[in-house]
Amino acid sequence: MIALLAVPALAAGLGFHWSDGRPLAVRGTVYVWCGKWDDGFDVRTLRIQQGSPFAPPWWSIEVRVALADRGRRITFPTLSGRSASMFAGYPRKQLEASSDKELSRGSLTILDDVSCRPRSRVRVKVSVHLAAEESGGPSVDVAGTFTGVVGTRPAPGVQP
Repeated sequence: MIALLAVPALAAGLGFHWSDGRPLAVRGTVYVWCGKWDDGFDVRTLRIQQGSPFAPPWWSIEVRVALADRGRRITFPTLSGRSASMFAGYPRKQLEASSDKELSRGSLTILDDVSCRPRSRVRVKVSVHLAAEESGGPSVDVAGTFTGVVGTRPAPGVQP
């Protein structure tokens, strides 16, 4: 079994901030694996997640592997189809924000070709404003470059 990558988000290169600029500290294990799209749809998907719904705050990224070529830039919001998405959640602070919402904006750029082969490197650059899923809820800004390694175990609390 491959060891999980356990790196704080800032050490992995991603910074999370509330819309007013205050930092949002996200801790916990980072999981990188390939599986189905979050809704269970059978699309080969690179999944990255730090933390879990059981230990918020947490965040996740999904990228359709067939679209994950070096240099590809996916813009948000992604209102239809399954190309890429990002989510951040912190129920105690009413945060449920997603790149799939109409008021989201920004992009995710694939920096290396993505492979689902265990131990292969994953690098994605993120610059996104994740809008609240509920009207009037908080949003969050995320920027930086995530670097990780594909493992074989999905994150807890999500569909594999």
